[in-house]
Amino acid sequence: MVIDDRWAEIIGYRLEDLEPVDLSTWSSRLHPEDRQRVLDALEVACGSTGEHYRTQYRLRHKEGHWVWILDQGKVVSRTEDGRAHLMYGTHLDISEQKNMELRLRETGEELKTLVDSSYGIIYRVTTEGLFTFVSRAWNRLLGHSVEEALGRSFHPFVHPEDLPQLTGFFERIAVTRRREELEEYRLRHRDGSWHWFTTNAVPIWNERGEVTGFAGTARDITELKKPTWICWSKKRNWTGILR
Repeated sequence: MVIDDRWAEIIGYRLEDLEPVDLSTWSSRLHPEDRQRVLDALEVACGSTGEHYRTQYRLRHKEGHWVWILDQGKVVSRTEDGRAHLMYGTHLDISEQKNMELRLRETGEELKTLVDSSYGIIYRVTTEGLFTFVSRAWNRLLGHSVEEALGRSFHPFVHPEDLPQLTGFFERIAVTRRREELEEYRLRHRDGSWHWFTTNAVPIWNERGEVTGFAGTARDITELKKPTWICWSKKRNWTGILR
């Protein structure tokens, strides 16, 4: 096995620190979780059916942390029985990209948890009114599954008397290109009843600056819409609120 100064530098060494170099110089530094997968991939490339080799894994740095490597190679000659005789390749340090990818994944999971736990409905619709995203509060508050909403228009879920103002609400956002609010409208529950909601939304743009949809939240205010009576007892000097 032949390596260059840069390979040694990636894992925190000088080349002379690693000599004499053999396959174990590399394989002994493989992350335990990656080791078998990487060796299996290498075996496939070295076998008679393989040629190209490409994989990602972690190598242990001299200081103890792990360095992410993009390993790409190609068999350039074989023995008479078809086994790999000589392979050339490159090892590229992709730690920065991988760490960013992992951070984004963690952030995405955190955001998903926040969205799923939100009491109000978080949604995204196209300018044609088709749902492209709706949070699980949709199911919790209205009984409809998320799957039956995605790709469908929001129109069938809206009370016929409130549909003009809701469509006008989104049209207004497309014109003003800013956040707007709608105080009251009704959505149909799966059991056929109507629930009152309030919503706010903002426009979504594409790379050309065109409004392609809207993202917003909707809050159930049904309880606030129920009739309220004030009861007062002169004898007992008592006042109460009944709904």
